[in-house]
Amino acid sequence: MSSLESLSRNVAIVSITAFLITFTLFSWLFLLPIYLKALGADDFSIGLSYTLFGFGFTLAQIVGGYFSDKFSRKHLIVIPTWFFPVFYFLMAISTHWIHVASFYFLVSICSALQAPSFTSLLAESSREDQRGRAFGLFELSIMLGISLGPLAGSLLVKIIEIKNMIIITALVSFLSAVIRQIALIEPVRKYSRSATSFILERNFIWFTVTGIFMFLCLSLTINGPFLTLYQEEALRLNKSQINLIFGLASIPSALSSLLAGWLSDKLDSKKIIATGIFLHAWHNS
Repeated sequence: MSSLESLSRNVAIVSITAFLITFTLFSWLFLLPIYLKALGADDFSIGLSYTLFGFGFTLAQIVGGYFSDKFSRKHLIVIPTWFFPVFYFLMAISTHWIHVASFYFLVSICSALQAPSFTSLLAESSREDQRGRAFGLFELSIMLGISLGPLAGSLLVKIIEIKNMIIITALVSFLSAVIRQIALIEPVRKYSRSATSFILERNFIWFTVTGIFMFLCLSLTINGPFLTLYQEEALRLNKSQINLIFGLASIPSALSSLLAGWLSDKLDSKKIIATGIFLHAWHNS
């Protein structure tokens, strides 16, 4: 097997396993606020929990990025994956909302530790002229999981309880950990290890500022708990209907991610980002 084929395999492995985990996770994740409420949490506690999820995820990415550069991309992806089945199983057997929220907080920490290594591994495992397509494939796998997971969950929630859906996620996470452990290959670094300082370039600064505002918007809406609670309490929708709405709403994002990756190889990436932000603002206006 050639080096290029081996590195391309990395893109396929992380995309496939990301889809498997995301698919099973999002079969119940949009219903987590309802699950926490059923276990005794009030609205303030649920909002505080989601704030901590996001805050922990943000800080842990800094740590994950540091260790990714210092040690191994593969290890920073594989090791947290081994913790997923443990924390998901503990979530499933917990009977108090504080325990469920605490274990999911640990899941979000592990996921954040992986995030920088995913980005680096994809970039280092693809040719420069195909890097956009590699990222597009990875994003497609995630968005397919986010859209198809709730659709599957809308059917599963009629048959089994949410805690059993969490156990399924634990089992799939274990399978993904095995696949990543065996199949991923540490890519060759495409930069010198001699750098001793981190330089804030203009593009990075503006990308970070833009990302902060975009994620703030998402946290207040689809990534937050209260859209789910609003659908249940004000619109009187059941769990199956809520999952169905979230799944259908995510399908356009899944379909557009691969196209956006291909276009970023052909056009100016800044134009792609600006267009996406504009369309997001126009859609929500």
